[in-house]
Amino acid sequence: MIDPLVSLAHSIYSNKGVYAVLLGSGLSSSAGIPTGWEITLELIRHVAAAEGIKETLADPADWFRTTKGRDPDYSALLDALAATPDERRAILHGFLAPTPEDIEAGVKVPTAAHRAVAQLAARGYIRVILTTNFDRLTEIALRDAGVEPTVISSADDAAGAIPLTHAACVVVKVHGDYLDTRIRNTPAELAAYEPTLNRYLDRVLDEFGLIIVGWSGEWDEALRAAIARCPTRRFTTWWAARGGRLLERARDLAGARRAQIIAIESADRFFSDVEQKVLALEEVDRPHPLSAKVAVAELKRYLADPQPRIRLHDLVFGQVQPLIAMLERAEFHGDADEFPRRIHRYEAASEVLRSLMATGARWSPEADFGTWPEVVRRLCLPCTTAGGDTRLIQLRVYPAVLAFYAAGLGAIAGGQFRLLRRMFEQPLPPLALRERTIAVEALFPPSAFAETLDAWHVLYPPRGRIVPASDRIFDVTKGELRELAGDMKDFEALFDRFEILVVLSYLHRKAGDDLTDVWAPVGRFVWRTKKFGPGRDAAESWFSEAQAQQDAWPPVSAGMFGGSYSRFKKLRVALERFVERVPTY
Repeated sequence: MIDPLVSLAHSIYSNKGVYAVLLGSGLSSSAGIPTGWEITLELIRHVAAAEGIKETLADPADWFRTTKGRDPDYSALLDALAATPDERRAILHGFLAPTPEDIEAGVKVPTAAHRAVAQLAARGYIRVILTTNFDRLTEIALRDAGVEPTVISSADDAAGAIPLTHAACVVVKVHGDYLDTRIRNTPAELAAYEPTLNRYLDRVLDEFGLIIVGWSGEWDEALRAAIARCPTRRFTTWWAARGGRLLERARDLAGARRAQIIAIESADRFFSDVEQKVLALEEVDRPHPLSAKVAVAELKRYLADPQPRIRLHDLVFGQVQPLIAMLERAEFHGDADEFPRRIHRYEAASEVLRSLMATGARWSPEADFGTWPEVVRRLCLPCTTAGGDTRLIQLRVYPAVLAFYAAGLGAIAGGQFRLLRRMFEQPLPPLALRERTIAVEALFPPSAFAETLDAWHVLYPPRGRIVPASDRIFDVTKGELRELAGDMKDFEALFDRFEILVVLSYLHRKAGDDLTDVWAPVGRFVWRTKKFGPGRDAAESWFSEAQAQQDAWPPVSAGMFGGSYSRFKKLRVALERFVERVPTY
């Protein structure tokens, strides 16, 4: 039997944008936000205190009915306690707005469930969010994810709302917003909606599937009636409840809607699982290899013709912008499996760009040299987070590392060493846990992932590789870019040459004149060649060319190593001595 969560994730993925979610008070209460009725009861206590009642009220609602002769009314209570809108707003802020201490404690801030819904909305899977909550946690999570929602919190908002077909994301607050004193709390207020709001809800419930979480279905008469009267069942209704248990009215409504009941532990776990399963389906449905081939063929046409520079730019950076958006949305927390999942996600999302980078760097005329380092620079987003999982923080630079490798391999294959030097010397903004630097110092895996290199062993159990991140990049690129060099043996040599040039260039900048006892970051060439002497395939013939051509050797004549073969030779000897001391087990 298929797991209901898998079925739901597949429905969301396959029917992008056709599901609405209904978020009940369970989501807000788990964030430490009081319910509307809890606020009403607390306001009654305030009224009692103002009237001189000093003892604690066992049943505030009953006290209010006995002394005032009517049922508690949220709006009337606020009006009694505060004369102006600003005063009423200040009272509500005390209940709902987080203090610095709340934020530090993780109280009254968006939960994992809010964040997961926001991420699904940011990817276009969720377009409508219905909520009985009058806090703003949903809106905050959406804005943090880069989504500016249309918020409907009254009948007036519904009357003037943009048509659903044109709205990217709509939040419908059926009970109102806490800064509007018209919010619904009491049974009488929850019994009926204005006709305009009912018509809006009827359209949502008719045209969208529904995912219900954190809503009991017991008290909200008007909302329950709106769901029940929907005549169509275009898409499935999914109702997630703790342990799969619904109260009587909810069971009746679920039966009328022919809803699929899902047993969950919590809203946080449920929505996080749904988000991860949808992302897993995205990875399975990664771009077909033909997509990269078509993009490369288009790029070659632009490279051959000096006129369509704008088209070349649009083709390349059209692949960069979605990657940047993904990186900007990235969160720095997750379960134990999030690190390898995110590696796969970044690799899938950058596949077409890697092919463009390799082809462009190999064949670009000098007029286009600036394009490829600029791609790398743009992918290196400044790190602004104050905390989180260090593995995920550093991993955000992984697409830039992949682009750097792809362009470097292409440049060496095409003999474009002036471009390679420009790639190496590209200034970068501060990266995750790094100061401002240049590409050759920051984007080699031992530097880019300095504090988290051991985490990469999760891709190669059992442990035993000394450079698992470098090995991973080789495994990713060998199938896509092997045509740069011909057969696999030639591609391995090309890969080793690139990493060796990176390390030598790193030493050139960092080691100074005293090369007697250097340290250097290393790549997979270490365990493949161990030493760059006779009989080592990766470097032997290449370094023989260097010895024969000296200052005319293309990397040196392009200005690498200060344009000095003598400097290159000293660096090479120093690196050989260092590599001899590096264990390969």
